[in-house]
Amino acid sequence: MREAALRRLADIALLPASLTSPQERSILDSVLAYAATRLDTTARRRLAERLAPQVEGPRELALALALDEAEVARPIITESLLLKDGDLVHVARDGTGEHRALLAHRRDLASAVSDVLIELGDTALIVSLLENRTAQLSHRAVEALARRSASEPELQAPLLARPELTLRFAHLMFWWVPSQMRLEILNRFTVERQNIHEAMEDLLSESFG
Repeated sequence: MREAALRRLADIALLPASLTSPQERSILDSVLAYAATRLDTTARRRLAERLAPQVEGPRELALALALDEAEVARPIITESLLLKDGDLVHVARDGTGEHRALLAHRRDLASAVSDVLIELGDTALIVSLLENRTAQLSHRAVEALARRSASEPELQAPLLARPELTLRFAHLMFWWVPSQMRLEILNRFTVERQNIHEAMEDLLSESFG
């Protein structure tokens, strides 16, 4: 009886926003976020699958499901637009390693979330994050990973492939990466070095011309 009532409430909460008032949606969201744990795993997973594609919907419920066991959380973490960057940071910090692994594959991940994954994740997780080309990396994260790559060589190749890698950090890595990667660094940053030489030549010409 209780599960049937919760399912009916969920059906109402997932109706188009125009069919319920903001106050009703807020109350339903709070009640469902608290009560969803009373549903069995299969029911929670189905609820998460129904909620994940929605652009508007019960955000508290989405966050509660995102922190559920990985089987339930997967569609919310990887797909849901209901979760804001702050919610994803919360999931990264309070979730398990499985939650963080799912987050590492999420599209358009903000740098604030990536920072937490790098802070709390192991090498394998960070490699997955680096291979997610839609994830954003902060300057601080790139610097930390460039330095870590000296003792964690698994990070070197995926980090060198990132567009956020700057000349400074590439040259820092140059001293400990294998010879093939050293060549890659030289080739990739040739344009930047050429620009520096040209600028210096222009400056010297103006000074002594």
